Amino acid sequence: MVTEEEVEEVEEEVEDVEEEVEEVEEEVEEVEEEVEEVEEEVEEVEEEVEEVEEEVEEVEEEVEEVEEGENLQSRSMEGRLEADVALEVLGDLTNEALEGEFADEMMKERGIRK
Repeated sequence: MVTEEEVEEVEEEVEDVEEEVEEVEEEVEEVEEEVEEVEEEVEEVEEEVEEVEEEVEEVEEEVEEVEEGENLQSRSMEGRLEADVALEVLGDLTNEALEGEFADEMMKERGIRK
């Protein structure tokens, strides 16, 4: 037979266990709340990452545009330089031809033949 004292001890143990269960349940609730907060933070960070990735893409596009512009400008400068060189060479040739014609005319006027 179970004594009244043993029953009281068991009842106290049950109360202790129930209190422990309540404490654990409260801890579980706190942990669940923390998990929700962390999940929200993760979502925010993911959104920020997407925004940064979009900004990176925009910057990369701008860099490509600048590089294309620099390439076009470089080609344009090369073309201008080639044109300047060609004009200089043609100018020299024209001057030489005119000088030769002038010399021929002067010789003719003076009656000097080649």
